[in-house]
Amino acid sequence: MSDPVIEAQRRLAAWRSEHAPIASAVRMRIDRMYAGRRIAEAVDQVVADEVAERAEGKRTHREQTRWAEVTAHAHDPARTREVFGAIVDLYLEDIAGGFDRRLYGAVMAVLPRALDRLVRSRFAITGPIDRLQTLVVDHTLVFAPTHSSNLDSLVVGVALRRSGLPACAYAAGKHMYRNPVLARLMAKLGAYRVDRGLVATLYKDVLKAYAAELLDRGFHSVIFPGATRCRTNEIESQLKLGLLGTSHGARRPIAIVPVTLSYQVVLEAPGLIRHFLSGKSAERIGGDSPSAGGLLAAVRRVLALDEVVVVAFGEPLDPASVPKLDAALTGAYRRDTVLFETHVVARALHELAVEQTGCSKIHELVRLGGCGFASTDVQARVTRVVELIQGQRGGGVLAPTIDPRDPDRMITTALRAWAACHPEPVAVRRGHELTVEDVGVVYFYRNRTAHLGS
Repeated sequence: MSDPVIEAQRRLAAWRSEHAPIASAVRMRIDRMYAGRRIAEAVDQVVADEVAERAEGKRTHREQTRWAEVTAHAHDPARTREVFGAIVDLYLEDIAGGFDRRLYGAVMAVLPRALDRLVRSRFAITGPIDRLQTLVVDHTLVFAPTHSSNLDSLVVGVALRRSGLPACAYAAGKHMYRNPVLARLMAKLGAYRVDRGLVATLYKDVLKAYAAELLDRGFHSVIFPGATRCRTNEIESQLKLGLLGTSHGARRPIAIVPVTLSYQVVLEAPGLIRHFLSGKSAERIGGDSPSAGGLLAAVRRVLALDEVVVVAFGEPLDPASVPKLDAALTGAYRRDTVLFETHVVARALHELAVEQTGCSKIHELVRLGGCGFASTDVQARVTRVVELIQGQRGGGVLAPTIDPRDPDRMITTALRAWAACHPEPVAVRRGHELTVEDVGVVYFYRNRTAHLGS
């Protein structure tokens, strides 16, 4: 019997060379889907989508020229079918992914050397690894992670490698390709592109058909059901199951694996929460795609911390037998999340701020500015938060670094983590008082416990 991990790499390595048969199979899926439908309406919607102003996924000059050539005859009834097929082909070219085994091997050899201290001593992996290694023999695995950080894809990739699980294809937002270095890497490390700026139904149908074809061909996949990073750091419950929904009716047995990523600190927290507070949660954060230098700087800051990330693989789900996949995933995320000192202390500080000001709405709290509390009051509230977490089943577990009997140490650890990660102070201790400097960031970390109630 061949090694399923090596077999998965071989399959991915043939991805680019097999673009033609994959594209042909996707076209057949689209033809069946649109049989008997008015394709002229679908073409009109695509044309409108291409001329609309959008914040992300903007076409390059070369792409605009090609699209103009294809859609020039969109309103000629005699050529509607031809234009429809050409549009599908352009979408397929734009979506198509690839994989280079040698580059993958080199990256996984060099990157963990740079990250070795992080991966070995501050990177915990939990879950039914043995069972997943067994399932991979005759199932296609679809890993469905939570999404908090630009580091998520890297963290999941390293966790899969360290757990003896196969390399995967994964959907990546097209805006990530704007960085030329990242674009070249992603194009050869298993990514296929998703242009979230497009709203045309035909594009979404081609994307889903492409993902479904990969699953049928045995491509193990990583799909983020939250689609984009959660701006508030809550455990995701409003999931988008479009790509995950392609697992229904697959010819090969599918197992969907919840993956809960728990971070002591989220490097982009200030930007994410500012975006939420400005009312732009649905929009991509401009200029937020990580550069190679930015990733290295992030890693250096992370290395200064104690335990930083836990990757928890959940029990695999059979999409054919789970009636509400979104509820099952959310339940797994809440159960497997690890709550660090940053979350516990932020919860305590937020509760005290609400009580002190009488304001429960975050926008009002932010306008009021920072709050100060006696250290003894913060310690007492931290203890109550720990008791709340310990008293609820299925709501997450405390990080192993936490000593429930020592709230002052938890406060010190949280303050140190925030100071190491974020350039602007989040909260500071002055004598016997603790002052909140950035209410928004405290709210961001507090939200990891939002599902626990009061």
